Amino acid sequence: MDGHGPVNDPPVLTALKDHIALQYGRCLLNMNKFEMILKVVLPTLRISGIPAELAGQIERERQVLGNQTLGYLITQFCERTTAEDKPEVDEESFTGPHISISYGFDEEFGGWLNERLTQLLKLRNELVHGFHGRFDTHSEASCQEAIIYLAEALHFIRESLRTLHSLLESFKSSQQAMAEIVRSTPFEHQILYGNTPGQPVDNWEATTIVQQLQLAEEALAIDGWTPLNDAIHHIQTHGWPDLSPNQYDCSSWREVIHHTQLL
Repeated sequence: MDGHGPVNDPPVLTALKDHIALQYGRCLLNMNKFEMILKVVLPTLRISGIPAELAGQIERERQVLGNQTLGYLITQFCERTTAEDKPEVDEESFTGPHISISYGFDEEFGGWLNERLTQLLKLRNELVHGFHGRFDTHSEASCQEAIIYLAEALHFIRESLRTLHSLLESFKSSQQAMAEIVRSTPFEHQILYGNTPGQPVDNWEATTIVQQLQLAEEALAIDGWTPLNDAIHHIQTHGWPDLSPNQYDCSSWREVIHHTQLL
């Protein structure tokens, strides 16, 4: 940017160059705001792991994203808000509750948003790498063209920011609603144990206690036989010390086995 330009520039040209510098700075400033928002929100768009470790996981990813380019951030945003098949949890390494949260858009809106973000990245590259070669600010006509270009660019960037803010408000509302649900006792019980307290168990195979019994049986079986006490000890020392038949309205582990017809 030439700034005020040579001292022999006429006042009109100097004023135009000042306006260009101001608008150019506004474009880059708003583009930087967009980049900073993405760095904050990206780690929360797709979360998967053990609940107690999620906060640290998010913070570590934010530190990594702090050094990434806008192009990388936009690519990640598009990928993380695109529906994908959920990876299966490795049952052999499963030793406790696991939570997965993701956000996505329908195909039409997702396609529109991805295209807009692609245009935004293209605009950013034009501003940083192509603007000075495109506009010769030594003439009033070229300055006027640059001013029109920057006004349109700034409008597009601000509209994109408003769209992003609107999406984040929607995400925030969803997160707050999810947090209220997660804090409820029935939900916590369902997540941990696979059943709703006080309600009959409709699907014993989906309950944590049955899954853990089956895993213990696979780990300890000798000639197809696993002592129940050994299985209980294995479960309680491999991530589930509080798992109990009482959580399923059963008085004993044998009653659980009776209901599930494991034997």
